[in-house]
Amino acid sequence: MEKLIWEKDYINKIICGDCLEVMKGIPDESVDLVITSPPYNIEIDYGVYKDNLEWQEYLNWCNEWISQIKRILKSDGRFVINILVNIQKDNIRRQPLIDFSDLIRNNQLHIHGIGFWIDVTRVKYTSWGSWQSASCPYIYNPYEALVIGYRDYWKKIIKGQDTISKKNLF
Repeated sequence: MEKLIWEKDYINKIICGDCLEVMKGIPDESVDLVITSPPYNIEIDYGVYKDNLEWQEYLNWCNEWISQIKRILKSDGRFVINILVNIQKDNIRRQPLIDFSDLIRNNQLHIHGIGFWIDVTRVKYTSWGSWQSASCPYIYNPYEALVIGYRDYWKKIIKGQDTISKKNLF
């Protein structure tokens, strides 16, 4: 990937590329907000990315980009990471929300809150298995989590200027 010029090539633009390569070109403590929905590691065909890593390999990769988020965020910078609550991986029930919480804290980032959204098309499957197989019930959680956090300070150091009117907010 060619070297990008920070002021010209990054400001108010969407950059497509390998997140680790792109973030390494971003100066330390220069970003106010990171929003990401990383691959879930559930064999989705992304074309160029292998979405079927061993669980620990996947977590190691996630730790790399989370450490880059820590580096590029301003001290009052915030982040939002969209992740699954539960998945079946390697014949083991995994809880990405818990693993990501550990990765975030291990990188000295802070969690302010966790929001959830429900896939209403999948709610009917929530307790499938308890009905037909009480010896081995399957609990499907039709939720995704939005982990909302910050680097050092939740409150912005410089207040800034409001740019959204009440009419446009609601």
